[in-house]
Amino acid sequence: MINFNNKKYKNYKTEVIKYLISGFILNLIGFIFYGYLTIKLEFEVIISITILYLFIIPVYFISQNFFVFKKSNIKKGRLLKFLLNILIFYLLNIFLIYILTDILSYDKLNSQFFILILLVILNFISQKKLIFNYN
Repeated sequence: MINFNNKKYKNYKTEVIKYLISGFILNLIGFIFYGYLTIKLEFEVIISITILYLFIIPVYFISQNFFVFKKSNIKKGRLLKFLLNILIFYLLNIFLIYILTDILSYDKLNSQFFILILLVILNFISQKKLIFNYN
């Protein structure tokens, strides 16, 4: 049985809430920027995602490191794991957007929106378990 009063559960709950807050803000900004690049400027979706990742990565790491997972410093190993994780999610994003938009001909905005939902869930799990699990 889960003890909802223990410290580990409360920390996990706080991390999830902070992850959702920072993730919502960054993904909203990123999604608006993605829409602007793909719809208004008519950039290809892969170019738009690439540009987006380049701008979001530093802000995203800082928010995850200091705000969500409450680390007091930036460790080289953690940063390298984070960048590798981002690279994997970038490639997954590119692969999924290609399948949905180029092969299945789904809408660019709706496709990226649903991909974001999937990636947010998977990314929290990978960050919690693999990147920010130790001090």
